[in-house]
Amino acid sequence: MKKLVLFILFLFLIIFGLAGYIAYDKIYLENNGKKVVTKIGEKDIDLNNFIEINETLSKLDRAFNDSNSSYYGYIYNNKELRINKFDEKAALYLILYDYLNNYRNEQTINGKIVEKDFKKIFNNNLEYKASDVKIKDDIFITYNPNNNTYSYNYDINKELYSPEYKVKNISTTIEEESIVIKRKIFYVEYEKNNSSIIANIYDGKDKKSLITKKTLNGNELNIEEIVAKYGYRIHTYKYIFEEKNYNDYYLSKIILEK
Repeated sequence: MKKLVLFILFLFLIIFGLAGYIAYDKIYLENNGKKVVTKIGEKDIDLNNFIEINETLSKLDRAFNDSNSSYYGYIYNNKELRINKFDEKAALYLILYDYLNNYRNEQTINGKIVEKDFKKIFNNNLEYKASDVKIKDDIFITYNPNNNTYSYNYDINKELYSPEYKVKNISTTIEEESIVIKRKIFYVEYEKNNSSIIANIYDGKDKKSLITKKTLNGNELNIEEIVAKYGYRIHTYKYIFEEKNYNDYYLSKIILEK
């Protein structure tokens, strides 16, 4: 009994940890505790799929929010980005990005691992093609076809107060058997003002519309507060995950709703 209670508590910790990314209606156990299910509307979603969707969102957020990369903001550049039209180099960069983190010396990664991770996100919507990837200027991730490995010496540690996108999930629904996650996304650039940091908040990287300015005074930017107060001026994006097989979901497109 004690083990069951601890197991259930552990599951709730996982769900609350994901709550910033995906809204859900409830969680429960089926088949004598063997299957963990979340419920979105009237649709049962296996917890493993729930976690994989969250991991995909997290990868997208990390990879395309690095202002040191030429792919910075790539997924926000168009009103609609279909996964089968995803730039092949940007797709490889997305998969390789997490492997670059915190490395200062040259590293290598097995191409089989990269291909497996690639298909986990893109499924059959995009063909995997091993190749070099240009990060920025003369910085490359190099592919060696002789031993099927990628090598790099790129350090992605971001500087404090680098320009960045901020994301807030606002809803998760089922539409035509797809999981649709709506997210408020805005762009921030920082400037120093004496001993304070000013956050300039825009609707996008083109900075066509300044939404507001916030003085941080050592505090982090309050995303909840910004979205609550200025949400009507902040872009809403829809991330659509289509069901391919029973309870298997893959990202199919990202749409700028407004």
